[in-house]
Amino acid sequence: MQNVLVGDSQAAISPKFSAYRFTDMAAISSDFRAGTIIVVAGDAGPAADTSYDPDGGDWNLTLRTGGSNITTVAGGGDLAGTDVVWVDTVASGATIAPDGFCVDYDPTPGAFGGVCQVVIAAPTNVTGAVLGGDVVGAAATAASWMTSVAPAGRPRVRSRSRS
Repeated sequence: MQNVLVGDSQAAISPKFSAYRFTDMAAISSDFRAGTIIVVAGDAGPAADTSYDPDGGDWNLTLRTGGSNITTVAGGGDLAGTDVVWVDTVASGATIAPDGFCVDYDPTPGAFGGVCQVVIAAPTNVTGAVLGGDVVGAAATAASWMTSVAPAGRPRVRSRSRS
């Protein structure tokens, strides 16, 4: 997880704008199970919450961009309705690495939005988009995403272990 960056663009036509790197995640847990919800919040957003106990029903983390678990590589994130939100291993440019993915909220994507695997409706204010499956496989499929999900309404996605 330490090599993963998250960020947004300025609009569907512009390249990566912000980039944030997860840091010191092993201090929270040595293993993040499928279904874990990580909210990346700005300094004016909700309070940081690094408690994590899936066995006790706590699947959520809130990490602030000014906190100890997020390093700002390129600041300026604002998550506007026409932005592209991305998860990747490369912090700049208008492409997505093979093991990354991006989600575009604009139904008429520009150059950067056009490389995104997923186009979904922009979530309404104070809600978000939630991936309803594993990142590997489901993240690149629009049907796997739910939009305008209120924080209390987030579904719990749990993976089943195979014997």
